Amino acid sequence: MFLIIVIGIAANKSDLIEEEKVSEEEVKQFAQEKGIIFGLISACNGYGVTNLFNELGLKYIEQNEEILNQS
Repeated sequence: MFLIIVIGIAANKSDLIEEEKVSEEEVKQFAQEKGIIFGLISACNGYGVTNLFNELGLKYIEQNEEILNQS
């Protein structure tokens, strides 16, 4: 059985946005072009972390639902 992987980009340090080196729009565009989930997060205050993991989990289940139901 082979499962499909899901890739995500966690753009950390959202609490320090004024110091960003790459714009959020550039990363969003890259992620969209590659079919990667993008999440702006802050490990410092927890912003966006739960949402990113929820999105990754849901996409994993959606992409592997048929395979998982066969086992």
